[in-house]
Amino acid sequence: MAVEHEEAPVGAAAPGPDDAAQAVSNHHGRVKADSAMLRAEVDRHDKRFATLRAELARRGYQLYIVNINGAATYLIARWDRSRELSDLTAVEMFLRQIGA
Repeated sequence: MAVEHEEAPVGAAAPGPDDAAQAVSNHHGRVKADSAMLRAEVDRHDKRFATLRAELARRGYQLYIVNINGAATYLIARWDRSRELSDLTAVEMFLRQIGA
């Protein structure tokens, strides 16, 4: 199996160690920014979940996150009854239905 290499244009300087270091630095900067954005999104979700859980608890319900068939599902339970909801928006709608 032959491996083909792309040659640099005539007169172009080959990438040096400074170019590689800059590329790595740029990559790490993007990863840090992506990581910070993801962390902020997770924090917003956690805060929203905690707020909804507290509102439901005030009304005698429990809110859980469960794994059903590989998907995160929100389970609201009270006494011997439960309801599965697909996302936090559905949980908010349930809260409105019970008078929150």
